[in-house]
Amino acid sequence: MEKKLKGYPSIDLPRQSAKEKLSILIQKPIKTPNQNLYKFVVRRPRFNACNIVCKCYDQELSFYQLQMEAERHAKAFAGIGVKKGDIVPICTEPSIEAVIAFFALNRLGAVSTFLNNTASMDEIANYVNLYDSKLLLVSAQCAQRLDKDELKKHCCMQDMYILSSESAENSSDVSLFSEQLANYADIQVELDVCGKDAPAHISYTSGTTGLPKAILLSNENIMAEVLALRKATKLMLGPKGNTLQVVPFNYPYGFITTVLLHIYSGKTPALTPSLTLKNIHEYLEMYKPCYINGIPSFYKRFIHDPLIQKMDLSFIKYPITGGDTLDSHLANEINNFFRAHGSKGKISNGYGNGEASGAILSPASVLRSPSPGSCGWPIPGLSVKLIDSETGKPVPVGHSGRFCFSGTNVMMEYYRDAEATEQVFHYDEDGRKWFYTDTYMHMDEKNCMFMDGRERRFFITFDETGSAYKVYCDYVQKVIAESIPEITDCAVVQREDETRSLVPVAFVSLKNPEKWNAQFANELRSRCQHKLQNCAVPTEFIPIEELPLTHAGKVDYRVLERKAQKEVEG
Repeated sequence: MEKKLKGYPSIDLPRQSAKEKLSILIQKPIKTPNQNLYKFVVRRPRFNACNIVCKCYDQELSFYQLQMEAERHAKAFAGIGVKKGDIVPICTEPSIEAVIAFFALNRLGAVSTFLNNTASMDEIANYVNLYDSKLLLVSAQCAQRLDKDELKKHCCMQDMYILSSESAENSSDVSLFSEQLANYADIQVELDVCGKDAPAHISYTSGTTGLPKAILLSNENIMAEVLALRKATKLMLGPKGNTLQVVPFNYPYGFITTVLLHIYSGKTPALTPSLTLKNIHEYLEMYKPCYINGIPSFYKRFIHDPLIQKMDLSFIKYPITGGDTLDSHLANEINNFFRAHGSKGKISNGYGNGEASGAILSPASVLRSPSPGSCGWPIPGLSVKLIDSETGKPVPVGHSGRFCFSGTNVMMEYYRDAEATEQVFHYDEDGRKWFYTDTYMHMDEKNCMFMDGRERRFFITFDETGSAYKVYCDYVQKVIAESIPEITDCAVVQREDETRSLVPVAFVSLKNPEKWNAQFANELRSRCQHKLQNCAVPTEFIPIEELPLTHAGKVDYRVLERKAQKEVEG
């Protein structure tokens, strides 16, 4: 029986179908082979060993090179002590070395996890301790800002290796992993030791009450996602175009959806280790991508870039967005821009969920077009339903309900968080396991899904290095409120920004307003920088006597958003 849910909001929309039809679609789950991801992606039958797996600037990696390097790296990992079941954090920019490390660890039966390469020392230490990891892999750039000795004081890490071949300045105590490749080249190591049920990778999702939760995915979860997306999008095998990697690897949309899916489908992911909102044109000129999986704020900056406005974009054929609401005005603006610059591509809006290994509603299909304004259809193998949060029963088609899904691509668990895992999984009378989201949608008669809203407030932005990141306003508020006792109340809202699309702004109330000065604001900013990633630190702290309230007695965030925008406009 389904669990009784607490009172979540429900939005009733005009009905678009007969009363008898309910918002539920049951599909046969995707079946996967009993093997690991390395064999599934790299050693599958009928692949061309010369095809390029991925490229990064002037570097290219073929299938044959990936096979050789995955074995060499797996031996080196085993030589320095990595064993089956170990969790190895990788804190790097998107790179060929990171792709090789992923497959090498998978061959050993170890679990990889990509950390945000801009994560604070505190956040990295928290994850290393959570995973009991003795080894941390970093890029040369990350090694320059991370203090190895300081990290070792606060976590169980014993050693740190730089994945790339270049050493980092001021980091002479950090070992180069390339040196280990020769040391253990001749050792005997048992490879490909795990099947589909084994844990393979940890991805992340964010919450409002703490650090992003760790999502444990099995080989089967990721294989099912890749197979379902390939079937949904009708991607044909063969090197028919580059796909531009926009979202960083620590999100499933950046690695599983953009990299693994396209490698399996014969496309070539083009990696963007230094992408910012100001240099998008450089990557477009360099790679001429056929596919782009972005977010609305990325495309908003894209079409207003003066250098891109001078380009011929006829090479772009499949621009896809997701992760946030795409309004019709922006969609039309993007499509008009593509047409004016020689591209036949038309923006499509999808929807994803980290707990389901990535994209789960796909607008991409060569056989049909999604309804205007929708997020597309559930991918093959994914069962979905929209429920009334009070009763737990499916709502009629055309009515808004809480979005729930079930399938073999759905995560194993939140790592070491049994309580959070239990809260999101529910079983129906048939024994089917459902994941309950905090998103509200409605469905039309063609099973197209439309997003209506989310329970928690968040927005997607780019940080200073160009990585896409979700900023959860409620969590930033919590950090601010707990940082200094003098603060009585605070509210965080989003504000438009020329370089980062959207940024957080904090309104703060003090017990003694006369204590507010530049020094106090700097101290508050410093404490936030210690606890938050850079893109989540408010760009401005605005003193306010009291927060505006709605008639229901809740903080009126819309008033604060208008006030924040007026502050920057003068």
